[in-house]
Amino acid sequence: MAKILNLDKLVEEKRYLKLFGKEYLIEEMTVDNFLITNDEAEKLKDEKSIPKQVDATVRMLHRSIPSCPEEVLRKLPLAQLQVVTAFVRGDEEQEGVESKDDKSGK
Repeated sequence: MAKILNLDKLVEEKRYLKLFGKEYLIEEMTVDNFLITNDEAEKLKDEKSIPKQVDATVRMLHRSIPSCPEEVLRKLPLAQLQVVTAFVRGDEEQEGVESKDDKSGK
């Protein structure tokens, strides 16, 4: 007898970002995205430039939400950028988080 771990059956709850009237799927953190994000965070750990930190945050968000153009993310007020970043990282205790009945197969 053999056993198989079928990861295709382990479906995570989908999460979306609704921004400027459009919904964007937030993709699960892949190993590659995790490594890239941690590498960039390591390079920025002693960075004093806030603009460079914000730019790196936008790039991280774009890797997690590739269907959302970077230009759209760059239009966010800084306070909203922080909320989006927390939500993408998995903190669902943010103001504005709603449940969505996803019957559309998205």
